Amino acid sequence: MPRHRLRDAVWVSLHAEIAAIPGIWKRGTERLRRFVEAVAYVLRTGVAWADLPERFGKPNSVYRR
Repeated sequence: MPRHRLRDAVWVSLHAEIAAIPGIWKRGTERLRRFVEAVAYVLRTGVAWADLPERFGKPNSVYRR
């Protein structure tokens, strides 16, 4: 498993917590996971949003979300 991916067990637990929060965007489980992993990547590496790798999607879209 690549280093930027969350372990499946961690994701299942985190997704359950996110799903319990009312009023936030939750559709598209894979897109939500990619967003959470992008945020974790930025926090872990300190990279600027504009320099986010393409595998996470368009940097401006991830930043706005």
